[in-house]
Amino acid sequence: MEVRPIGRPTVFRDEFAQQLIDYFNIDAYTEKIELNKDGNPVVVKVANKFPTLARFATMIGVTRETLHDWATKKNEDGELKYPDFSYAYKRAKDYQEAVLVEG
Repeated sequence: MEVRPIGRPTVFRDEFAQQLIDYFNIDAYTEKIELNKDGNPVVVKVANKFPTLARFATMIGVTRETLHDWATKKNEDGELKYPDFSYAYKRAKDYQEAVLVEG
């Protein structure tokens, strides 16, 4: 008799680790040039959309809890199942904190 795993198959892909880093590695502001009331160009800082795990999760079709599960899931031998994603998840939180503090 074949034993099947319980639950839905994972949608995890290795490229999610880099996508997560890219999504969170942003500046707090974007600078753009606008004209002031006299018609002279001035540099204006515009706040970037604050990156969140929930928004990233929605973007790739999962939940925030799924991201956490991928970052912490271990194999039978106690090693992280997705070590690159786990590292990216931790870095994403650091990037998020930097954007919050700098913004």
